[in-house]
Amino acid sequence: MTLAFALKSFQTESAKLQIGAGVAFGLTVLTHPVYAVFAGFGTVGLWVGSDRSIDGFRCGGNIATIGFLISAPWILWVTFTHGVDIFLYASGTHGGLFEVHHHLYAVISLPTHGLIEKLLWYLGILCLGILFYEYRFHVVALFVATAVFLGGTIRFTFSLLLISIAIVVIDFLPNWVSQIDIDQLSLRRRSAAIVSVGLVFAAAFAGVGAAQSLPHDSFSDADRDAAKWAKTETASDATFIVQGAEEEFPFFAKRTSLVVPWGAEWDGPGAYQHHLEMLESVYSCSNTTCFSKLTAENDLDPDYLYLQRHLVTESSFSESEKYTAEYQNEQILIVSVKSRDS
Repeated sequence: MTLAFALKSFQTESAKLQIGAGVAFGLTVLTHPVYAVFAGFGTVGLWVGSDRSIDGFRCGGNIATIGFLISAPWILWVTFTHGVDIFLYASGTHGGLFEVHHHLYAVISLPTHGLIEKLLWYLGILCLGILFYEYRFHVVALFVATAVFLGGTIRFTFSLLLISIAIVVIDFLPNWVSQIDIDQLSLRRRSAAIVSVGLVFAAAFAGVGAAQSLPHDSFSDADRDAAKWAKTETASDATFIVQGAEEEFPFFAKRTSLVVPWGAEWDGPGAYQHHLEMLESVYSCSNTTCFSKLTAENDLDPDYLYLQRHLVTESSFSESEKYTAEYQNEQILIVSVKSRDS
């Protein structure tokens, strides 16, 4: 929304649109510093690519000022409460800021899976080259800035590639097609054009099919049933190590999860990365030996383990004196853990 309002502001110099862009930018700042930087770079990129005038620069300044006035109370409160160092460290999470030496390689790396994603990646890079050739530098500059400052985060760079494809299709493709004289095309070129159109439709169809096969809800009905049991059948101060639903389970069960990276950044430098590494270990653990080692090495004393049945060896827990199965359904196994003090 920030970029859409900002572009219209540069084109019309409307005060209402500047206010709208400023409010959108302020709300973006309140989400996470990474998104704020992306919105800021995007607005600068739009100014460079579509305006580059003093009035446009003043318009961008108005947007930034309104945004920071809206977000300033939160920024100041967080900074004074946690300290500047903690605030800047938190800005580096979610693939965030200040890791420039890792970023350039990440932004040019292909998606690791999915034929459609890889095809779109190649097409997006090609369209970026076309935009550079056609002097549309703002999208290219924003792509490079994202690479340098935001780590090639896929949700940003892939979005920019799709934007570059859309610009080429909307702004340039109609002009190219209008210059083609169909009557002068050879039979071979006509056949190639027909095949190309067919491939585009086939790719679109395959993409829709692939999207329909994706999981629509990572927190399943079985997870909800297990969370409901935990909410009603365990003590209100019970603690869990959660495998597979570490974000949703605490909300639905109203119980504490001991291993959750998101939010740990406010505990100080290293806390976020430590929780992220512990969470990876939780996912890789499949037996009692592994979980006992994990809890001992990290000084964790959970009351329960919330386990995905397809990820663990259930017999390992049923044969253990330390772990007792308390609840299970078709997907989830919850076991109580004998306290190390008992």
